[in-house]
Amino acid sequence: MILIAESGSTKCDWRIIDKTKSVLHQFQTLGINPMVLGSRELKKVLENEKALANNKEQIEKIYFFGAGCGTPETDEKLKKILQDFFSPDIQIQIKGDLDAAVEAATTQSGIVCILGTGSNCCFFDGTKIIQKNPSLGYMLGDEGSGNAIGKALLKAYFNQLMPVTLQAKFETTFTPQLEEVLIQLYQRPFPNKYLAGFARFAIENRNKPFINLMLNQELKKFIDKQLYAYQEELKKYPTHFIGSIAYYTQDLIIEEFKNRDYQIGTFIKSPIDQLTQSIIQD
Repeated sequence: MILIAESGSTKCDWRIIDKTKSVLHQFQTLGINPMVLGSRELKKVLENEKALANNKEQIEKIYFFGAGCGTPETDEKLKKILQDFFSPDIQIQIKGDLDAAVEAATTQSGIVCILGTGSNCCFFDGTKIIQKNPSLGYMLGDEGSGNAIGKALLKAYFNQLMPVTLQAKFETTFTPQLEEVLIQLYQRPFPNKYLAGFARFAIENRNKPFINLMLNQELKKFIDKQLYAYQEELKKYPTHFIGSIAYYTQDLIIEEFKNRDYQIGTFIKSPIDQLTQSIIQD
């Protein structure tokens, strides 16, 4: 059997493929990011999923695509955890989230963007990925991402910039206390995931002018600060978007791209299905 995993920082989608190339199990766990999770936390995610435990002896090969992967250190760390859980002899292929995004989005030249818990982008020339600028993470980058939107919402709330009715709805949804928010951000693990947890409020309240403007501003920051490096490519090739934030704000992205005379490509909420089909057909 084959195991396919596609992970962001918040969640990981899994598919177990049997010998007839059919999907035997599909499920979701907490995100597996070897850049931010320790070995103990990574192992715990695997141990807590029954479908993995029940089928681990039959799984012969693993394809893992994930945020935080793509460097020798993180890949070796994750590989060891997977070998310890499954088998020392198991075949393992580990690639980064940009690899997953490109494989899901296109086989032709184009720009590929990720807008989920975090954000990232690259140019695919039809053969290889070209990343002009590094991903700077939630503290220095991640413009347009779920955690950036969550940060903007919290700032607007505590600085009393939200309209009164929206503020009341935000309080009902989250009951935010400044002391607790600061503890979560500075003393607890995974502040990026915590911030991104507020983004759903923005998505669910997109009909409010204040929220719509905020989303527009955050998406423009992504275009201006991350896609800026691809000015020449933006004029020639389509831009594809992967991730839940992009998927639920695609009308805003399309409108902004029209205003800038950029070509728009596809929008994919999660690449796991495209990755599965590609691997099965290979």
